[in-house]
Amino acid sequence: MNLTTTAQVNNGKLDNLTRELIIATLKGFEGKLVSIDIKEVKNTRSTRANRYLYGCVYKLAAQGLKDTQGGVWSLDRTKHELKIAVGHYTAYEGLNGVVKESLPTPQMDTGEFAKLIDDMRSLCWEFMGVDIPDPDGVPYSHNIR
Repeated sequence: MNLTTTAQVNNGKLDNLTRELIIATLKGFEGKLVSIDIKEVKNTRSTRANRYLYGCVYKLAAQGLKDTQGGVWSLDRTKHELKIAVGHYTAYEGLNGVVKESLPTPQMDTGEFAKLIDDMRSLCWEFMGVDIPDPDGVPYSHNIR
């Protein structure tokens, strides 16, 4: 029997019901070695936020980059360059100098994700004159491709 549960910690303790559930589950593993994984539950972004990022931010930024820099900007290239431009990357020494690699966003909580979006919107306005609409003003059905 496995147990996965979510509970609020107050003063270093769990509520009685959760504590009893854990104890009852542990009794089923008497004499055995168990693995216990305790981690913070993060509020992850919604499907709507993801659609906004791809269908609005990256799409409009790609058009702005094309207009200001020339050439064709795929959504993947735009995503990579925007993340680096707002500081969402890791760097390492490569054969030809420093390599900047954009970081993934799925592990970000909603606050971190909102800041990333705000930074990207500001960058697009300041350097390309692209006014990316506020997420609340974009319909849910916004086309992502």
